[in-house]
Amino acid sequence: MYLTLNQSGLKLASDRSLAAILVESLLSPLLIASIAILLFSLGLKLTLALNHLYVNISGSLPAGLYASEELSEPLHKNDLVLSCLTPKTANLALSRGYLSAQGLLNRCEKIGKYVVATQGDEVQISSEGIRVNSRLLPKTAPLPYDGEGRILKSASLRQSLKEHELLLASFKRESYDSRYFGIVKEEQVIGRLKPVFTF
Repeated sequence: MYLTLNQSGLKLASDRSLAAILVESLLSPLLIASIAILLFSLGLKLTLALNHLYVNISGSLPAGLYASEELSEPLHKNDLVLSCLTPKTANLALSRGYLSAQGLLNRCEKIGKYVVATQGDEVQISSEGIRVNSRLLPKTAPLPYDGEGRILKSASLRQSLKEHELLLASFKRESYDSRYFGIVKEEQVIGRLKPVFTF
């Protein structure tokens, strides 16, 4: 029984049982908790989805949206990958505006590049560019200065790549890649990139 308000004022209503009222009072917190769990789940799924998307606005790759696919097999040359930069490299790239910060969700500043060398490849990085097994890769010569006239320090390297070591590059003169930061560890690679739409 409960009180209702009508034109004649308060009256005692008996069309709902005490049991129904108790059930309703218990369901309210359960309903709120269910809604909270649902929203959390949706938020988690959204976060996971955003972690698998990469927006490229640099000139290294066609601008657009890319999806990152988890690595289910070993990396090969010419794979387009999404990789984390080391903190030191990321800080320099961000401070100079080579990257726009995209690492808020997984605390990793990411770049999309091609794998150009893997384990066992003889590699050399010099003022000429990146050589892999004596072959000079096109448009990989490091620039002495960036677009703002700031000095660019290039990597200097001549060795055979060990297990889990890679070189990453894009075949563009202005690309910020292994010609500047050298060897990348496989563990830095998040996944393979597939274009969703580019322009």
